[in-house]
Amino acid sequence: MTTWKEKAIEVLNKSLHPVPTELYELDWKSGLSKKTERLAQHICAFANQKGGAY
Repeated sequence: MTTWKEKAIEVLNKSLHPVPTELYELDWKSGLSKKTERLAQHICAFANQKGGAY
């Protein structure tokens, strides 16, 4: 069984090669908003994806 760390590294590598891109599992941000509610929405959206409970 793949550990969450191995899965995270795999997703990161997929997002960087051949060109940087966003995936369902990864969303690049240039910074974090001070609006904690918006940040919570992003986290919940990723947690609700298949495998999001790693």
